[in-house]
Amino acid sequence: MLGAEVFQATNGRSAFDLFQRHRQDAIVSDVRMPGGDGVELARNVRAAFHPMPCFVFITGFADITPEQVGAIGVHGMLYKPFSLKELRALLIEGLGPRGER
Repeated sequence: MLGAEVFQATNGRSAFDLFQRHRQDAIVSDVRMPGGDGVELARNVRAAFHPMPCFVFITGFADITPEQVGAIGVHGMLYKPFSLKELRALLIEGLGPRGER
């Protein structure tokens, strides 16, 4: 509905491989996943790409603090269950004005 092209990966490692082939403005990732978690993905993206895209974590439980999230360059975190309206607002905020992307 927002005109975004969406790519999907099953874990952090495959998401990083996908991101290397198809650079995107934003990444939305679960914090914990088997086969490479979101924290590993965020660290890999931050190390390999500048500027880092808008990065949003989704989690079902708070096993990472907002300070830790900010320290690895993640824009924000949503807790399950969340609404698409919340996700959209966080992404729009993180992406900033179109001219600055």
